[in-house]
Amino acid sequence: MSSSIKSSVALVAFAFSFSIQAQTPLQNDTVDTITVTSSRLAIPANELAGFRQILTRDDIERSRAQFLSDILPTFAGVDISNNGGTGQFAELRVRGGETNHLVVLLDGIQINDQAQGGLIDLAHIPLSSIESIELLQGTSGAQWGDGALSGVLSITTLVADRNQHTVNIDLGLHRTANVALTQTIKQDSYRHSVSVSAYHTDGQNISLVEGQRERDGYQNMQFVYKPTIQLSDGSQLQGFLRYTEYVTAFDETDFAVTGLPIDADSESDGVKQTFSLYYTQALSDNVTLNAQWQNQRDAVKNTANGALTSASDTDVHRYLTWVTVNHSDMDVSAGVQFSDIDFTQKGPIGFGDPNQAQNINSEAFFADTAYRVTDELVLTGSMRLTQNSDFDQSRDYTLGASYHARPSLRVFVQSGRASKNPTFTERFGFFAGTFQGNPNLKPEVADNKEIGLAWSAQNTSIQLSIYDTELQNEINGFVFDANTGNFTADNIAGISHRQGWQWQSSMTFDSWDLAVHYSYTDASDGSASELRRARHNGSITTNMSLAPQWSLQAQALYQGTQLDHFFPPWPKPSQIVKLDAYWLFNMALNIELDAKHSIGLSGRNLLDKNYSDIVGYRGKERTLQLSYRYQW
Repeated sequence: MSSSIKSSVALVAFAFSFSIQAQTPLQNDTVDTITVTSSRLAIPANELAGFRQILTRDDIERSRAQFLSDILPTFAGVDISNNGGTGQFAELRVRGGETNHLVVLLDGIQINDQAQGGLIDLAHIPLSSIESIELLQGTSGAQWGDGALSGVLSITTLVADRNQHTVNIDLGLHRTANVALTQTIKQDSYRHSVSVSAYHTDGQNISLVEGQRERDGYQNMQFVYKPTIQLSDGSQLQGFLRYTEYVTAFDETDFAVTGLPIDADSESDGVKQTFSLYYTQALSDNVTLNAQWQNQRDAVKNTANGALTSASDTDVHRYLTWVTVNHSDMDVSAGVQFSDIDFTQKGPIGFGDPNQAQNINSEAFFADTAYRVTDELVLTGSMRLTQNSDFDQSRDYTLGASYHARPSLRVFVQSGRASKNPTFTERFGFFAGTFQGNPNLKPEVADNKEIGLAWSAQNTSIQLSIYDTELQNEINGFVFDANTGNFTADNIAGISHRQGWQWQSSMTFDSWDLAVHYSYTDASDGSASELRRARHNGSITTNMSLAPQWSLQAQALYQGTQLDHFFPPWPKPSQIVKLDAYWLFNMALNIELDAKHSIGLSGRNLLDKNYSDIVGYRGKERTLQLSYRYQW
């Protein structure tokens, strides 16, 4: 253990020895919604120094959406790039950042896939097991570690707050079928939530090349189990298990003629496993000890015509312990984290040898604090020191202030720094003959400044944020090496910029409500605009009560023009192309037959708009779905 980490452990011990004497619990009668992404402290949403968006279980059920990638475009400041239909690769960019600049948490467990460069493929997360989805934008590395340069997406699975059983059956076009069974049990000292789902679709044609007609299907099976045991009045043990299997058929790129995806007998078989044990112990009225073990494993095998083309397996272990103190007007949390990542890659030796095994580990000290200076002013701060086996020590921080200028108006400011280490592929390559690694890459570092306001009245709320992020050492993964004739990765000289503003508003009336989200994003690497980032995007969603048992959701999604990189067959040079802007329209009708039975009819991309998020890939076609729910 490094000297800096030893010193941090000593600081935790000192904080613990001091706080054990405190006996006055925190008093806050204005707590409404608790945010879980700003820190490990239970900070009320109305004290948060940041732009926060949330979707609840009611929002998910009203939308009738099936997967996480279908519902996230309603958020402001996000760009979803999808390789075609359901189950195809879906990546998320926030505030103009890269796809691996967002940390994704599942019940507090980081599930970013290191085999995919630290990003998360959102296509494989069914919504049937999800209680809420929360997106907090801005640098969050001090709170959640390596990679949180543009924000953190926190997904919470079903909460066992009552005894309930639910059966959902959905049928749609192209032999699409989904069955989901959920259960929540709450007893005196034990509760759990369980979710089992199975999804199948024949899919759609994802290639834009003329004459390509093959449908690329998808299958997903998931099991989620979250038990909680109250060991005593002051201690609790919570477990978490997620197991997901999926099979995705996909097209291959035609490197000889078009440079675009064409029909192929290719398939990805993947397994995702998430485990966690989380123990809490109340040491006094206002001091809590927390300890957690996390394990995330991602394994995928790609085949073409039944033959293996590549495979990867990532196994991540994290061990955390921290102490939380609620003392008068100040909350403090401090702890340590130990991480170990094993990465293996396999494939046939052709252009080069893709077979490799890598490991990286780290030790970190983190701390969060919230200080209520007055009833109107709250100051927050977070810091993290990380000692890495392969890189220099990183120092991440976040400072914020939230001020209630009036009971209905809150102003917030935030400044922070976050870092992200290069990925295994960027450092060690994939196929040595086509993409070579660069072991000398430097970590990326983002500095963010933000100012915003939140206003609320009887039936209206508005949130506005203006931000400016500077990114140092941005990694370009498509650098041509003239010495070898291969592509590699390298740090960009100078500063990359992400600037913009975001708006979200909602209005509620007797029988309907309206939510409007909009964002403007200007992202450049210092010399040119970044790819797959729209300057303008937004959404309009309304929910209407048509009758006591009838409700309707109507939604319009807008994605502005964006740029992408097209690599035509050799010897033609690569080129930047512009993808057209588009509107998508979704609708969902829900009918409650009685207290136990309900049915629904929904459609996405109702006008069957032809669009593209990635060069050569067709966007999601129109889908129609009939749903039935039995709940008791």
